[in-house]
Amino acid sequence: MFHFNGTLGLKEKAYSLKINSLNLRSMLQVLYTDYCDATFYFGFIECDPSTIPLMSDDFDVMLSKLNNLRWDILANVQNVPGGKVACY
Repeated sequence: MFHFNGTLGLKEKAYSLKINSLNLRSMLQVLYTDYCDATFYFGFIECDPSTIPLMSDDFDVMLSKLNNLRWDILANVQNVPGGKVACY
């Protein structure tokens, strides 16, 4: 029986992209959990549930929430002991 190797390669690539997408989403969840824990620990500020990315969010929405997180870190630097944050 004849099998086209290109089809198998495409299936492997699609599977790999799906796994990478899930990995990125899960890493983003961990980042937000750590951020929310830190803001509560240092300033008793609870994260707004609407700002936390969901695994089902589109990547555009997740990127927007990540950019907002970066701004929140800079805006709340006074809540961190020492008050200095390096941003690049």
